[in-house]
Amino acid sequence: MTTHLQEPLTNYPKPGLTKKEEQVNEEMVGMQASKITTMLAFPMVFNAALELGVLDTIAAVGNDVWLSSSEIALGLPTKPTNPEAPESARAAVTESDTTCNR
Repeated sequence: MTTHLQEPLTNYPKPGLTKKEEQVNEEMVGMQASKITTMLAFPMVFNAALELGVLDTIAAVGNDVWLSSSEIALGLPTKPTNPEAPESARAAVTESDTTCNR
């Protein structure tokens, strides 16, 4: 099976590499793992935001207005746009480290 990655992910040192090359190899594997995680997580988070009406809430406020995560959570509809959306996704919006830059 071929992937979009240039080299397969490995967590073992390749024989014959210097310490510097091993470090570079480890950093590349870490960056590839981070990229894969981001590629998987973003669509799920974006879908949850759409289902919960987060983007509608932000858009309804208007331009040049900054909202905190608490203000966004308070502005969400009491009845979700998708009744099948999990409540845990709604709770995630109120986390203090959630940010939105427009």
